[in-house]
Amino acid sequence: MPRLAFFPWIEIECDIDAQGYSLRRFVREKLPWPDDDRQATIDAVLSPYRDLRDKPIRTAVILEAHGRELTERPSDEDRADLFLFAELFAFAALAVRDYFDYDYYNRDDLRLVIQEFEDPRGGVFLEIRRRDGVQWSSVSRDSYRVQAPAHVCQGGKQIKPDCALLEALLRSRSRDEWLGLYRGIVLFNQANTDAPDMSMDTELVLTYAAMEQILGISSRADRKQFHVKFAEAWHPSREVPRSEWRAPPTGRTWMKERPLRACWADDLKACRGNLAHGMGENARPALWTVRQHLLLTAFTVPRLVKRVLSRMDLYQLTDDDERDINALELLLNLPDLFPKEHEESDPGEGNPWQRVLRREKDRQLYQLIERHLDRHHQVNGIDT
Repeated sequence: MPRLAFFPWIEIECDIDAQGYSLRRFVREKLPWPDDDRQATIDAVLSPYRDLRDKPIRTAVILEAHGRELTERPSDEDRADLFLFAELFAFAALAVRDYFDYDYYNRDDLRLVIQEFEDPRGGVFLEIRRRDGVQWSSVSRDSYRVQAPAHVCQGGKQIKPDCALLEALLRSRSRDEWLGLYRGIVLFNQANTDAPDMSMDTELVLTYAAMEQILGISSRADRKQFHVKFAEAWHPSREVPRSEWRAPPTGRTWMKERPLRACWADDLKACRGNLAHGMGENARPALWTVRQHLLLTAFTVPRLVKRVLSRMDLYQLTDDDERDINALELLLNLPDLFPKEHEESDPGEGNPWQRVLRREKDRQLYQLIERHLDRHHQVNGIDT
């Protein structure tokens, strides 16, 4: 029985090919195959997928793999491979997500559907997984509707994944580090759905577990040194001097002889432990709240994966990656990551988070200009 694999809630600017996988734009009645019977088939299969106005989605993304016919039924192994790719694709998209910006999306925007059908204009077959097995159900086309969840983007969000990161992740599958990376990516994705029935406490526990997997932490001794391993792996080119650190909350002190990022990692571990073992967020005064930790880890984990891939010689850090790595301690040093309610900010400056990233990018640019001028003066024998 034929099946079609697709992402119903997103758009992409152009088709993407990555190591045997193809992401194809779908536009109802137009793409990927205008004036072709296959287009009518895809239009029919996707017609039950609706936006919040109960209108059939106009755009989507079709997933193909390894030269298979688009509607060819995949084996169980091929099906699992498609879902594996979907996790990596979702992570590569979340890696470039902006915060405090209109163009925001979450992991549930990036859900893959593999729809089985007999007659695209007839009914559909649903495979419903259960703890005691699998239940199959046949549903008529007229009564089958899949509406976009309220917490995903509306009207199709255009996604521009980090394709270099996606390629590096696909190449890493042959390496010893792959299993830890993949487990960490899946856990991170699960923690970034923004689903209303997912608590922030659960998201933090999942995110911390993701970081342990990515860092290769497996023993009790390694877990005790989580903050050290994170600080070593992150390794910015410049740190915030201790003399400039913000004052800690009442009842807390900063760790001695450790950089600010290590203090954060230690607080993240303690916060996770309190939540996982039922002691709650307030078992001891927190340096960062659960909400702050979740924003910081959403920013940090994709860049931590890039650091690991860079050490594996599979990924080359970009200028933007270097800026973000250097910016983390500046973000950690903010008194509050979130703008206060009804707080007005300078339109040219943005909120505190955006100001830090913009100023770090400016500093990076100034350094580049200075190095260029120094080389120019040296070549031309100019004294400064």
